[in-house]
Amino acid sequence: MTPRARILAPLALLALSVPSHLAPAAPPAPPTPNAAAPQPAPRPAPAPLGRDEPEAARIRLEIGQALRQMEAAVLAANQEAYLAWVVPAESDPVFRTEQVNWAKDLGRHVPAEFTLEIVDPAAPQVGDAGAPGPAAAAPPDQPVPPPPGTPDDPAVPPPVYTANEARFTLRMTWRMPPAPPRDDPAAEPVPKRERRVSFPVRFVRLPLSGRWYYAGEDWASVTGAAYAPDSGPVVVKYLGDSRDIAERVAETLPRVRRRVDEGFEYRPAITQEVKLYPSMRHLQASIYLSYADPLSGWNEPGEAIKILARENMMAGALEPLLAHEYGHVATFELGEHATKMPWWLVEGVAELAAEAFSPGLADASRAAVESWARRGRLAPWEPMADFYTCPPRYHGHVYRQGHHLLGFVSETFGRTKRNQWLTLMARGGTLDEATAGALGLSWAQLDERWRATLPTAEPPQPEPDPEP
Repeated sequence: MTPRARILAPLALLALSVPSHLAPAAPPAPPTPNAAAPQPAPRPAPAPLGRDEPEAARIRLEIGQALRQMEAAVLAANQEAYLAWVVPAESDPVFRTEQVNWAKDLGRHVPAEFTLEIVDPAAPQVGDAGAPGPAAAAPPDQPVPPPPGTPDDPAVPPPVYTANEARFTLRMTWRMPPAPPRDDPAAEPVPKRERRVSFPVRFVRLPLSGRWYYAGEDWASVTGAAYAPDSGPVVVKYLGDSRDIAERVAETLPRVRRRVDEGFEYRPAITQEVKLYPSMRHLQASIYLSYADPLSGWNEPGEAIKILARENMMAGALEPLLAHEYGHVATFELGEHATKMPWWLVEGVAELAAEAFSPGLADASRAAVESWARRGRLAPWEPMADFYTCPPRYHGHVYRQGHHLLGFVSETFGRTKRNQWLTLMARGGTLDEATAGALGLSWAQLDERWRATLPTAEPPQPEPDPEP
């Protein structure tokens, strides 16, 4: 399965569509209609234990032992051992799926260093007066630590320990091993910087096993309405003081879903979860440890839509971002093999979905692709098919070139045939099989017809004669 990175995902997307006769044979039962989904009941305040009480000290020790086991599993690339400390799917299916995908990356990239720490308010923070000082004495490959109180090292509230739940700030620190630059695999390995992020978490004790499990961030949440009786509501999870942004997302996403679902000609009856991350470093770390590309959003099958929370995130910027990410959700709903579709195709679909909310996006993709065509710099499709192996020099082409071809398919064959094309691939067909089955020609013929709409490559200009 090939994950679909959201590398500084360009935003915007034309309405997509999937005909009803192509929808799964047994769609999930629609949720109860609601004009405005009820707010979740507030969590009852636990009876906290004082930090120095014997029971609190025992719980802290038990969780510390769990953290050591998790560290050892990560450093040994033992996915099963790590996931044994994560809440089961019955408790939180979305978080469990996210952690399964997080752990899968250990099969590709194993950190050289990895630690998990409980952060106490009384402990001096990195960068505090009296704590190990930043920068000057640090080795050149060490980053300057963020000061306390910033999103990457938040002001630390007191931990709360109860019989079956613990809430505290977790600091995750790691360093990946030296590696050559991705655009030059033959080069000498380059040392990697230490990375660090702190965030509030929950551990829970489950009754059957009696042991502690990692339950993810200590989110607060708001709920948005279902846009139709047979669509699902929206749950937006946030940290800290991001409630205003969460409410904006909860208000905006239902109308984005309506427009994108109309384009796909299919309405998934799902409760859509969104998670807001206060820093890019936190968002990257939630995907997997080796992820270091800048991004604004992320989605994989069964995961929440993850987006970077920004204070200036008003409707003009928020709608295309949500449309792009929900375009991925809608694509993954077409069939269980959607993640095997070429990366350029999945991102092209998402850009098409965002088009309706970003009027200049289609023109931007057209201008970029036509410029590449004139200069003979269109990217070959095959290297762009897999996120993990796609050369960095083609990352921009993945979005722009993929978007332009999807627009060509929509304009030439129509929405319904385009959606049939996508659905055949999402249900296991190859690119060639789906193109023949839905569009009536081979993939090579489709590519040729698309290229015929582009400017021809200009001949290279001769070098001027050197002056005498």
